[in-house]
Amino acid sequence: MATGQDGADGPVRIAILICTRRRPEGLLACLASLDRADKPAQIAPCVIVVENEETPTDLADRLADAGLGLPVRHVREPRLGIPMARNRTLDEAMADAPGWVLFLDDDEEVGSDYFHGLAGAMTTHDADVITGPVLMDLAGPRPPWMPVDKPHRWAEGAVLQSAATGNTLAARCLFSEDGLGLRFDETLAFTGGSDVELFHRAVAAGVVIRWSTAFPAHETWGPERLKMRWHLRRKYREASVGLMIERDASARRRMIVGKAIKGPVEALGYGLAALLALPVSRARSSRFGYRALAKLWEAGAILGALTGQIQQPYRKIDE
Repeated sequence: MATGQDGADGPVRIAILICTRRRPEGLLACLASLDRADKPAQIAPCVIVVENEETPTDLADRLADAGLGLPVRHVREPRLGIPMARNRTLDEAMADAPGWVLFLDDDEEVGSDYFHGLAGAMTTHDADVITGPVLMDLAGPRPPWMPVDKPHRWAEGAVLQSAATGNTLAARCLFSEDGLGLRFDETLAFTGGSDVELFHRAVAAGVVIRWSTAFPAHETWGPERLKMRWHLRRKYREASVGLMIERDASARRRMIVGKAIKGPVEALGYGLAALLALPVSRARSSRFGYRALAKLWEAGAILGALTGQIQQPYRKIDE
């Protein structure tokens, strides 16, 4: 499908969409990084911040006092839930009819050449959606068991089957009334996964998603995210929601077999490898141990999803 971008006679307008809830310091750092970044003449960015709160806070005043040169609009969405906030950003953006929307998380920051990379990717890649990496900036030493970030996990321009809303650019026609009119599934209010589910539907409708490392964002991982339990909970959540949002019956069967049946067997293998590696290398042993636990947590997640035990971790803000 066509991207439907504007800018034939001027700069391409990009609405940067950010949802936030009770993380004002991270949001202000995110906005400051966007404000500092150099803006090439061919794009014109603005920001829409949707605060997901039932009652007013002082965030609007803090944004007004931040002294940002980049246009920032603050809106409060009182219906609690991630897809509710995301849909509000889209409603606000579509009213202005930008050429593209750019999804960023409120704890992400960008470098000085971010928009140049974004403009280059838009010119280079024939796509309706372009998604970029989010690089981890660790607030402490990397635990030896922790997986290494892989920003080049796909080749530049590779076609993907889905995307998330952290550092993803999408053409307006995905969401406009005269296009696909897509919105996030609000039944996934607190489970997570509404972004992946939406882009699954987009691909099914003919949307082309491509990968680009030209515009990386950065996310600081504090002490909590350096703990194994945080990563295991994320593995559980991803597996559980992944099964819940998968509509294809054969894909669901493959997921069930791969994670709920083969997973525990693989966990046993990794566990044995961890024991054998322990006398030689504690670091290597811990990596095998983490993989064993991750396989078990994913298996538990699939079994939980099959019996209707879906966790809703986003009912509270803790990290």
